[in-house]
Amino acid sequence: MMEKISSPTTFTYSKVLPVLLLVWTGYIIIYSMLSDKETFPMLLAPLLLLVCWYLFFRQLKEVYLDKDFMLVANKKILYSDIVSFKKDNPPFPTYSVNYSEGGEVKRFKFSPKSFLFFKPSSIKKLEGLVNMKK
Repeated sequence: MMEKISSPTTFTYSKVLPVLLLVWTGYIIIYSMLSDKETFPMLLAPLLLLVCWYLFFRQLKEVYLDKDFMLVANKKILYSDIVSFKKDNPPFPTYSVNYSEGGEVKRFKFSPKSFLFFKPSSIKKLEGLVNMKK
């Protein structure tokens, strides 16, 4: 039985948020074309949020654990193929996983189900599985 260890908000942050921000930015641009008011300050918020999304949220993946592999974006990654697994720096808790595939090292990020900054049990389980398979 596979267990989802990524946050339930992963889809919202990586897929829905950029669409909403682009619609908001487009609305402000159209509003500024139709009115005589200064709208540049209103553009700063959505543009700043788009930059933050690009830097932090666009790379997030949904991750599922099984006893022999991880499922990430419908791709099976064996625990023995994982090169490194580490916690990234804030602004919010994410983990980076580097793994080898066909002679090259690839990387993905995910945000775990967690409460504040406590280490979730699913991360402890993943660390144990990775260390056991090496």
